[in-house]
Amino acid sequence: MDGHTLEALYMRGKPLKVLAENLATPGPMEIFGYAKTKNDMLIPIPLLPAGALLISTGTHEKYYWYVRTAGSELQEVPRGHKAFVEFMGKMCGKAPALAAELQQLAKGSGDTKPRYRLDNAPELVSQYNAIVAGQ
Repeated sequence: MDGHTLEALYMRGKPLKVLAENLATPGPMEIFGYAKTKNDMLIPIPLLPAGALLISTGTHEKYYWYVRTAGSELQEVPRGHKAFVEFMGKMCGKAPALAAELQQLAKGSGDTKPRYRLDNAPELVSQYNAIVAGQ
């Protein structure tokens, strides 16, 4: 569609009911992402004599990442930073230097803004694919 290849995602044999594009460079690991708009809380404002007005605090985007290596099941990527780097460190086992860097991040290397984060997950997967392709 418009130069993009979209794929219906399935996890554990069940459809996720989304179409997503692999956002990494071609290689043994793929990463798919999609955003869901979530409504924030409704705050009741009491009105006299009896009643209430509900005020929305707005909406926000909740982003989901899914990865898959060749021949394996799709897996959801954890959203917390420590869980993310631990998970991706295991996924990147065929690139030992990259896996070691991720494991250091999981231990808290002190970086104020680490090189690999959830918001740039496709960059990490592309790096992994480049390393594995060069082996």
